This record gives sequence, C-alpha cells and structure tokens, in this order.
Amino acid sequence: MVWHARSYYRGRPLAELMKFPSFLRNFRRPCAAFVTALLFAGAGAFYPAHADITGADLDRAVLAEINFVRTSPQRYADLLAEQRGCYHDGNLRTVPGEGTVRTLEGVAALDGAIRALRDTRPMEPLSSCHGLALAAHDHARDQSERGGYGHHGSDGSSPFMRMNRHGRWVAHAGEAIDYGNVTARRIVMNLIIDDGVRDRGHRLNILDSGFAVAGVGCATHPQYHRLCVIDFANAYLEPGAAETTTLASNNRGSSSYNSGGGNNAPSLVSPMVSRATGLAPLPQYRRF
Repeated sequence: MVWHARSYYRGRPLAELMKFPSFLRNFRRPCAAFVTALLFAGAGAFYPAHADITGADLDRAVLAEINFVRTSPQRYADLLAEQRGCYHDGNLRTVPGEGTVRTLEGVAALDGAIRALRDTRPMEPLSSCHGLALAAHDHARDQSERGGYGHHGSDGSSPFMRMNRHGRWVAHAGEAIDYGNVTARRIVMNLIIDDGVRDRGHRLNILDSGFAVAGVGCATHPQYHRLCVIDFANAYLEPGAAETTTLASNNRGSSSYNSGGGNNAPSLVSPMVSRATGLAPLPQYRRF
C-alpha cells in the first residue's frame, strides 16, 4: 500500500487550493507535471515515497513503494510515463530538484519498464520480514562503513549467506541494491527502469510473484551518498520456527525448488532459485 494525499483540505476541494507554481510555469518539458504532483501530493497528509527521509522510515517507505508497484502495476506505469519528458539530449535525464543524470540507455529503458508493467497483472504485496531486514542492514552497514559496491560483503559473504545468519530462506531468494538515490520513489523507479542492467534483474525481483516476504536496509554511502539493499524470499524461517512452511505460489512450481540452508545456500540446483541481480555500471550515478 502507498499513502495518498486527501482530496479535500478544510472542507475545500484540493484542486481549488492548487495553483501552478510560477517557477515551473515556463518549464517546457512535460516532466514539470510530474514534479508538480510531487510538490502537492502531501497537502494535508504525509507522503513518504517523495520525502528525503532516513533510517527505519525510509526502509518502510521503500517496501510500501515496492508493494505499490506489485499491487497496481498499471498505475505505476502511468507514473513512469509522466517522466518521458525528463529525458533529453541523448541519454541525459533532468528532474527539477534532483539535477541531471547521464543514463546508459536513455528513454529506451524507461519505455521498456512501462511496457513490462502494462503486461503485469496485480499480485500480492510483500510482507515485511525481520530476518531479511537484518540481512539487508548487515550489507548496507558494511558498505556504509567500508565503501564498496556489489552483492558480496567485505567478509566474502553472498546475499544468501547473510540471509541465513538470521534464519533460513526457503525455496527462492534474491537481492537488489540501489545506489545514489534518496527517496523511496526514486529508489524503486530506478530499480524498475533498470537502466544498464542487461537481464533487468532488479525489475524481475520486484515483479516476481513467487516472492512473499522482503526486508529493506538503507544507509549512507561514502561515495554514492546512499545505498538501499532489498532482500526477497519465497518464505523465511525465523530462528526457532517450524521446519515446514507454506510457500508462495509461483508459475514455476514450488516442487522444483530446494530450500536454502546453512552454508550451502550459495550452492543451488538451479541459478533461477536464487538471484542476486547484476548492478548497473557506475556512470549511471554521475550527476552534473
């Protein structure tokens, strides 16, 4: 679920109170409409997806934004479509208030994400999982303190090893990491667009109906300002939980998957059982 602004403020329709800001009146790109929506979305109610927040508030906002994508893919495609006007001069993307970023694929990656969402049926939201959140925070804290980039920790740990330190992931797991973005909406949009990632693995993780639980850990980064780690699983056994659990339904069939367990988690029967997505090349995060 995602939080929305109220339609009325002190008994008056919100539309009557909203005037197009003068500093955007002459802004010619269609992207201005998207920015205006961000500016006024919080009238009378807080909308965390657009806020520059930190800590547990950002973690919760990122999971809420992911669930917005999963439960309302058509609406999210509309939000992405509003950003087409932000792309210009080849691969540059300019959003007022956020600056200019040189992307790798330009508007083509955005259009691909829009098409993928149009073809996606609504699915169940992810439930927050304490053990997966601890694993995500482990990696975020490690890179916050030591720097680095990627899915392997400074101790050589894989995402699946970290997940199994706090419980045990079952059947199907994955990890996505975003660098350089500061709001929940921009973090999730970046992962959905997946610019520069050949297999669109971040998008696949978010739109994987086989995942039922997730944990988020965000932290500051010495080079990229901020990172956000999201760990996903079909199911997760917390310490002391029973050895049986109901697996989320998925179109590949849960019977073909083995549970990840102990130190053997990275050694899996099929590469599709666990997926730590490839990261977009670093030039994506260069700002002008």
